[in-house]
Amino acid sequence: MLGLQYTNFFMVYRSVLMYAATSIVLSGISLWISDVSESFVLGEGGKWLAIRFIMLLMMLPILELSKIEAKSGYDKYVLTLPVRRSTIVQSYYLFYFLFITIGVILSYGVVYIYTLLFQLPFNSNNVVELIAVDAVALLLAGAIVFPLLYNYGVEKSDVIIIAGVFGSFISINNVSEIHYLLERPPLSNLNLNLSIYLPFLLFLVGILLFILSSLISLCIYRKKEF
Repeated sequence: MLGLQYTNFFMVYRSVLMYAATSIVLSGISLWISDVSESFVLGEGGKWLAIRFIMLLMMLPILELSKIEAKSGYDKYVLTLPVRRSTIVQSYYLFYFLFITIGVILSYGVVYIYTLLFQLPFNSNNVVELIAVDAVALLLAGAIVFPLLYNYGVEKSDVIIIAGVFGSFISINNVSEIHYLLERPPLSNLNLNLSIYLPFLLFLVGILLFILSSLISLCIYRKKEF
């Protein structure tokens, strides 16, 4: 497993560094614009945009990995190694999850450092919720994209990735409706601030769907012949 992770990273590390640097620059610009401008990105919108830049750009090189492997023939070579197909599938999912984690840490760090440097108010709960929403959206995107890539191959990867990413972000953008339901009876009668736990609940759902997706991908990969 460790060897597969190292190989995956070696194939995309240049893209990772480029996207990481680009995401930090773009997020900094969006935070600066939201601070000095009275446009629609003022306030929380600037944080939302900064976080989304980082999360999306950190995800792209991982999804490029399938194209790189198909072009180099590594996707067929890895089957000759003394590893199980289940380990191969798990390595891709773990690699994807690790970079979502890096995106989460980077997003929180960029927003925190910017507000610290410019002495702006920092609402930790709000930032965590914004990051959690995007992290769950990326988990859903991975849960959709990976089984489709295993089933249809990299030839249709562009369509699959676009559909998976946009579909997951569109579906997760209705978080405000979840907030509304939590603040209405009968849930409001419990005298608990359930909104505080919403990011963790969303993340738990995303993890469960991600695990289910890995099982589906494994079934597809085991039946696939090269």
